Amino acid sequence: MSEQCRTPRNFLVVGGAGYIVSHMVQHLLAAGHRVVVAGNK
Repeated sequence: MSEQCRTPRNFLVVGGAGYIVSHMVQHLLAAGHRVVVAGNK
């Protein structure tokens, strides 16, 4: 996931406060995607 994406995608992530999900969100952002995180924390 370290390469830049040619076509940015939109992602809605639920539970983004968790350890694994937060790292996934960082990788998605680094790849040039747009991410919206919904969570209770």
